[in-house]
Amino acid sequence: MRFDGNSSFMRLIILVFIFAMSFLSCKKTHKPPTYNFEIPREKLVSVLLDVYIAEAALLEYEKTYQDSMRKMFITEIFTIHKLDKVLFDTTMVQLAQDPELYKDIHSQVTDSLKLKETSDAHEEATQ
Repeated sequence: MRFDGNSSFMRLIILVFIFAMSFLSCKKTHKPPTYNFEIPREKLVSVLLDVYIAEAALLEYEKTYQDSMRKMFITEIFTIHKLDKVLFDTTMVQLAQDPELYKDIHSQVTDSLKLKETSDAHEEATQ
């Protein structure tokens, strides 16, 4: 069997190669993660921000007091945000099932934390 440029076999190989390359070069479009939870996204971010701040504040307490202080802080955070602990826990379990969405929410919380730190530092500098 002779393979020359006019061969139907060669054309088939070239077409398959072109098809494969075009298929492989297609990039998946990145869709932002879908947020479908009962707690509004902004409220969840705000609650998580307060939880992160509370966890940092716990480091100032002796280890023997940290557990009781953590419970007190969390109870106060849920009261401030008018949020049910069971609903929050359920949302966090569901969020753990979607790593992309979790990463997105976590990024939003850390951005808010950085903004708050910058704002607090500016406020201290002007006093």
